[in-house]
Amino acid sequence: MSQVKLPLLKLRKDLQFSLQSYGNQACYLLEDPVNATYFRIGLDEYQLLQALDGEKDGELLIAQHLGNLDPQQLPLLVHWLIQNQLVYIKINDTWQLSDAKKDKFQVLAQALNWLFIKIPLGSPDRLLAYLLPYLRPLLGWKFFVIWLLVVITGLWQMASHFDRFTQAADQLLSIHNAAYLIAAWLIIKTLHELFHGLVCKNYGGYIHQAGIMLILFAPIGGYVNATSSWKLTSRWQRIHVSFAGMYIELFLAAMAAWIWVYTETGQLNFLAYNVIVIASIATLLFNANPLMRFDGYYILTDMVNIPNLYTLGQKYVIYLNQRYVQGRNIPDPLQHQTRAWFIRFYGISALIWRWLVTITLVVLAHLLWHGAGFILAVLAAVAMVILPLLRFALQWPQLPQRTAILTRLFFIFGIAGAVIFLFLHTHWSPRLIVPAVVDYAQETVIRVDTSGTLREILVQTGQTVKQGDLLLILENPDLKTNYDDLHQQIKIIELKQQQLLQQQHLAEYQAEAEKLVELQRKMRELEQQIKALMLHAPHDGQVLMGRLEDNLQRYLTRGTELFSIAEANRFHIMLSIAQQDIDAFRGQEGALIHFMRDSDPHQQWQAHLVQIKPTASSTIDYPALTALGGGQLAVKRRAEPTENQGNNPQELYEHLQPRFVAIAEFKTTPHLPVFTAGETGQIAWMSPSQTLWQSLQSSVARYLQGIIDQSQW
Repeated sequence: MSQVKLPLLKLRKDLQFSLQSYGNQACYLLEDPVNATYFRIGLDEYQLLQALDGEKDGELLIAQHLGNLDPQQLPLLVHWLIQNQLVYIKINDTWQLSDAKKDKFQVLAQALNWLFIKIPLGSPDRLLAYLLPYLRPLLGWKFFVIWLLVVITGLWQMASHFDRFTQAADQLLSIHNAAYLIAAWLIIKTLHELFHGLVCKNYGGYIHQAGIMLILFAPIGGYVNATSSWKLTSRWQRIHVSFAGMYIELFLAAMAAWIWVYTETGQLNFLAYNVIVIASIATLLFNANPLMRFDGYYILTDMVNIPNLYTLGQKYVIYLNQRYVQGRNIPDPLQHQTRAWFIRFYGISALIWRWLVTITLVVLAHLLWHGAGFILAVLAAVAMVILPLLRFALQWPQLPQRTAILTRLFFIFGIAGAVIFLFLHTHWSPRLIVPAVVDYAQETVIRVDTSGTLREILVQTGQTVKQGDLLLILENPDLKTNYDDLHQQIKIIELKQQQLLQQQHLAEYQAEAEKLVELQRKMRELEQQIKALMLHAPHDGQVLMGRLEDNLQRYLTRGTELFSIAEANRFHIMLSIAQQDIDAFRGQEGALIHFMRDSDPHQQWQAHLVQIKPTASSTIDYPALTALGGGQLAVKRRAEPTENQGNNPQELYEHLQPRFVAIAEFKTTPHLPVFTAGETGQIAWMSPSQTLWQSLQSSVARYLQGIIDQSQW
């Protein structure tokens, strides 16, 4: 113990201590009134702090006031006291507070990590004091009974209309819903933080600060510093403060559920839908999550009566690093802690969750912002990896057991280096699965060439026709009238020309000749239009007809699609390729691919890739591959309507991201089965060789993009 050296320290006299009980465990709450900060410390730490009178040296403190504290942890405790300016340190025979309010590495790490940003806006305590008398009825038992009734009935409404609720989700992230989403978010999160502050103020607390939280520079909500609620002796009051934000959000969500169910599509209906999503689903996923230091965490610590749960969990994670990574022979900091198993589980879970969130945000930043996202990723890596390694390197000369640590680190970094080398230099060809649909190899759409009334249909669906067969007849009396008028005009001009020629009026004769040429041109055009009223088969094939009978005796305009004719026994495969996968197909025309029917995925049929269309498109050419037809490709409603858009879902929706189309032809074999146009399946494709790291990157990006697509659908 004598090897632990401690400087002379003197505890600040203005610090306030209050004894608190968490189940069978007692602790002290330390309040710093100058910096408006609160800390929870154990009984042994409290006894040691009370002994810091500026006269006892380190050996005397350890001998008389150590209690159950580990002597090796005392330098960390002293460092914490100095950094938080809780003690005076003697400098040049005068007692002074440390100028280094925060660890320089911690300050630099916070400055570099732009994934999470807090913007303080000052103290709202005076505003809360003004509002509290008016809003206090919303904090009591009477309102709780109303709250319970509204929330239960709201849940019942959502359960009764769940299918309608999920179907409306495609509008949530559309550009038309952006204003409603932002408005709902601002209102809800403002009320969330307001109720945290009101409940804390109602119990006698003081709100030192409020502000805005940003993730990836996007405002996700606000925050209030309600740590003064730690002074409350009742854990149920502390839980009330922590739950207050979610409490009012769930009430708003339930009210919005009633409004959404009983209103028609419109501004109020859209706003209510956004309130339901934000105030229920979003708040439960984030605010109620105890693995992050939001509302759910503080509720959990009071429910299980373990103060400083997050700090204790971090201490255990640090112990695991020092004991099993660095190889130090140090005791478990939780060996005397009650319910140590729970703290260990929480510490490891919180670490894993924190890294998952960080990595996800880094990847999302790269997907959304490309180059700027890469810069954010580098800064986050420096803050979370490089700076801790640099701190460790600077502390290396003062570390005990350096030989054991060095041996363990060489072993671990050797394994890590080998794994990194394998990831960067091992190549393989990942297998891509691309959705595909069977289509006719040659299909011609029959359209109306001349506007007219459909009088007679001479074919039926599935009928085989030969080139030149008459398919249907349209009628246009106006064309016949115009034709007769032109014919009469031509006869008149021809007679007039004869008279002018006999009278030797050559100039007038020439003028009439020009008129005749123009009338004859119009005559030929009318003849072509009249001829087009009788539609003939352009080639041999089978008639693919929809509900053509519905158009019988109806006037159809030029360009109206009627049906199509396709070669019945010739099919090809249409591939729908995502933009991030197109490079694997470029330049591979003629390559062999394998087609698997969705109806029989265990059987593969060979085909050759014959064409890749040069540009991607959001237009849905094959609805069977999308969610509209039961497929896997997500879609979204078009931001702008298309020309002549009706109620056809194919025209109302489009792909979330533009997709490329490729064409493959079946390899001719004696046992080629009979396919059906519109039959869906998948293409198995071996992409060009790439490293394991590149494959991992593309797989993660594809997975996250799929999550984004599904959430938008």
